[in-house]
Order: sequence, then structure tokens, then C-alpha cells
Amino acid sequence: MLRKLSARHLRSVLRSAFGLGATISDIRDALDHRLDGTPWIHTDGLRWLPGRIRHRLSAWITPAGQTVAVWPVQQRAAQHAALLSEQRAWREAYERAGSEKKK
Repeated sequence: MLRKLSARHLRSVLRSAFGLGATISDIRDALDHRLDGTPWIHTDGLRWLPGRIRHRLSAWITPAGQTVAVWPVQQRAAQHAALLSEQRAWREAYERAGSEKKK
């Protein structure tokens, strides 16, 4: 769908999202899914592609230019970092328990 626009026009349409730290994967997710994770309904009657892109991104970006929620890729990265931190804490606790048994 995005290939119908020139790179310059696409960059112009997506500038605000990229300025807020969105990645290409975030843009793809935002164009395919609403904030609650439900997919956008794909209709055949596309009149103006830049308008559709702006409309779908407006669900993620407020009129003041702030993100409504954390971008999907950043959210997954934060969840992954939290999981790694939890695993590290469990591993350290396990190692401490093992070293205390040896004493």
C-alpha cells in the first residue's frame, strides 16, 4: 500500500511519527491495528492514501503531537527488558541460595 507514494511524500506524511520515536515496525503496526490491538478494517474504496495514513496514525498521536501510548515495538522491548531483569533476579537469588547451602 505504501509503495504507491514517493519516498519524499511518504517521509512527509510519517514525519510526526518518526519525530516521536516510532520505528518502521511501529508504523506498520499502527497502520494495521488500533490502540486496543484490534485490526483496522480494510476497505476497497481507498480515495486518498495519505489521508488514510494520517487518520490511522491520529489514533496513536494526539493533536498536541504526543503519543497516546508507547509504540508497539518499544512496548515489546520494555516487556522483554522487564523479563530479562526478572530472570536475572531469580538467577541471583538461586545462586545465593546455593552458596548459602554450601556453608
